[in-house]
Amino acid sequence: MTAYSNWVQDFPTRCGDLLDMAKQCRNREVTLSLVVAAAGFVIPFERLNSEHPAGDEQRYPECARQLSVLLSGKFLGSILHPQPETVWAYDNLKTIEGDPDGWGLQAKPLTPGKTVGGVLRVIRNAMAHGNLFTRGNPIETILFASAHRNDAKEIVAFSVISVTPEAFLLFLRNWFEFIKQQDVSQFDVWSLVGAT
Repeated sequence: MTAYSNWVQDFPTRCGDLLDMAKQCRNREVTLSLVVAAAGFVIPFERLNSEHPAGDEQRYPECARQLSVLLSGKFLGSILHPQPETVWAYDNLKTIEGDPDGWGLQAKPLTPGKTVGGVLRVIRNAMAHGNLFTRGNPIETILFASAHRNDAKEIVAFSVISVTPEAFLLFLRNWFEFIKQQDVSQFDVWSLVGAT
């Protein structure tokens, strides 16, 4: 097994390769996409978009800059969702207790002004805190819920994004393509490999 040359491009590219196995995972496509997203989306997103102790934001400044540009743009029409129309939807709820069918969810299609950063932060927070839900059998919708807290750190509401499994899979493939296209200098790669 070869070592990862880096965690912001090589690792998620390998996760994308696993995602290509979805056709072989009959009746487990949603599970595979969530497993792959938990690593292949969350890890590079965190390492490039925060003051991560690994210092990847400084090690790969052009990647971090490109992610910042992507995050500030509109989700609809972006590289992550090139179509102007969408099956992605959102709602704001006071609670997500119990089964999603009892939440009173009235998901509306994402508005044209919704940013990539707004969508990705909800997905990231939902995955990091276990706020993932599904509807239907077979699964028709994946729900990502992100908590909003007041100054006293009490949860006061949730942003919920819903998407079909097919659209989420396409989003992941587009995410991995975005990551793969980033320029990660070989000098940086070899200095990182040499340090391990």
